[in-house]
Amino acid sequence: MAELNEDYVAPRTELEELIACVWREVLCRDRIGVHDDFFQLGGESLQVVKVVNQIQLLTDLELDLRAFFEAPTVAGLGKHVIEQFAALEEAQGAS
Repeated sequence: MAELNEDYVAPRTELEELIACVWREVLCRDRIGVHDDFFQLGGESLQVVKVVNQIQLLTDLELDLRAFFEAPTVAGLGKHVIEQFAALEEAQGAS
């Protein structure tokens, strides 16, 4: 099984902690750092679907699977979720 990033950085925000928690469940890991790569930790494509579905349920956002593959870290996915929230708020403000 692949090892964690040597420069472990714990989740820094509630969103990063939520994402890391989902990853821990799916990957059966005790600890996930914000810079750990999902695929280097042994994650597979079918597990990506589980992660994305769970995060969608918890955030009420539609996440693009492509975003996960482009940034397969907690920090990268967290940034994408924040951008989705901002875009949604902007769209609702323009209505």
